[in-house]
Amino acid sequence: MLGGQLADRYLRHQGLTPRRRLEINGLMSIAAMVDQGLGISLLPDWSALWSSGLSIQKVPLPGTAPVRKSGFVWSARSPRAPLARMFLEQAEALFAPKVKRKR
Repeated sequence: MLGGQLADRYLRHQGLTPRRRLEINGLMSIAAMVDQGLGISLLPDWSALWSSGLSIQKVPLPGTAPVRKSGFVWSARSPRAPLARMFLEQAEALFAPKVKRKR
């Protein structure tokens, strides 16, 4: 699902209907427009936005925030398949849900 569709679904679920004047795909372009006072936007929590020097503010969303899912595809016959498997293993270890252990 594209980011804009994800945001639209969330807003509809919250009972909000935005007045759209522009539809732009670039996150930094959107953030720069918000910085210049040209409106507000629902954007993913992307670290580059917060280190960009723009005067924007992050506000937590009420309810269940939308989640973007990503996939990883590679050719099993590629000479780089072992590297792809290693990358996947590292990503799974990094992004796996943290399990609280009993002491």
